[in-house]
Amino acid sequence: MAELWKPVGGVFWRVPPPVVVPDEGWPLSTTIMAGMVAALVATVALNYFSQKVRPQGWGLRKHLGAIGVAMTLAYLAFILPIIGGRADTLLTMPLNEVGDFLAGAIGTVSLFWLVLGFMQQGEGLRLSTEALKIQATELQQSTEALKLQAQELKNSVDQQKIMATVATKQIEAQLRALELAMEERDKSYLAVFSFTSVPLPTETEEEVMVHRCTLNNHGKDAYRVRVEYDPALMGTTEQFFGTIKSNTSKSYTLRFPISGSGVSGQFRVVYEDSQGTIRSQSFGYSCREPEYRVFAEKLRTPHLYPAHSITAECVEP
Repeated sequence: MAELWKPVGGVFWRVPPPVVVPDEGWPLSTTIMAGMVAALVATVALNYFSQKVRPQGWGLRKHLGAIGVAMTLAYLAFILPIIGGRADTLLTMPLNEVGDFLAGAIGTVSLFWLVLGFMQQGEGLRLSTEALKIQATELQQSTEALKLQAQELKNSVDQQKIMATVATKQIEAQLRALELAMEERDKSYLAVFSFTSVPLPTETEEEVMVHRCTLNNHGKDAYRVRVEYDPALMGTTEQFFGTIKSNTSKSYTLRFPISGSGVSGQFRVVYEDSQGTIRSQSFGYSCREPEYRVFAEKLRTPHLYPAHSITAECVEP
């Protein structure tokens, strides 16, 4: 008990000093909101920075690998001196503390390389997108070029059709002009024949009538003239007259049967013109009852001969 009343030295307060409560900082909700705002601001800043460092700017995206290696070496140069003097403590630390240390030391570098990889992938996607846009533009340009070529080809085909039509008409006109010229030339060599006949009196009792026939040439000279009968007339199939000059004639006799209703047929005058071309003129004839007079009419000339028709003269007795 005597010890409790020993004198004590020091400073004694009449009134105790106020208790100082340590500052606990921002509330947790405020801290979370501030972190979210800081992350948003950092994202916007990074986006703006990435727009500024495109290849047409500084060109940093082309050297992301070198930047990553340099930053990793800088981080190692910063961290190794700090942990260099404490490396022996790693052997005595518990495994969970060793894992925490390694996660903290390597996590920063891993996160940095992850960001670099994301930026590199974004750059690759951007380049691929630009390449696709360039391909799309080239494809559109080639499509437009093909459309222009197709239109030019269509215009060329239309022009060729018009030229072909004009050329065809020109050829047809030239052929027609050539045909007309040939016809005019042929007419200058043609002999134009006419046929007349006069019945002659006969004293025979045969049922025949003899006609004096005249083959007149009103055209050009005719050579090697012959007359072919179809069918044969009283056994006569053809007659030869030699040369019949222009505006001359050849006379001969023909016998026609007068039995029955009479006869009819055709005869053809074949000759050579002055150029040696063989030509012909055909006539149709008839000798009918009751008077059995001979009527002859020139038929249309065969192909390759000038196409014209002339009615032969028929002279009454």
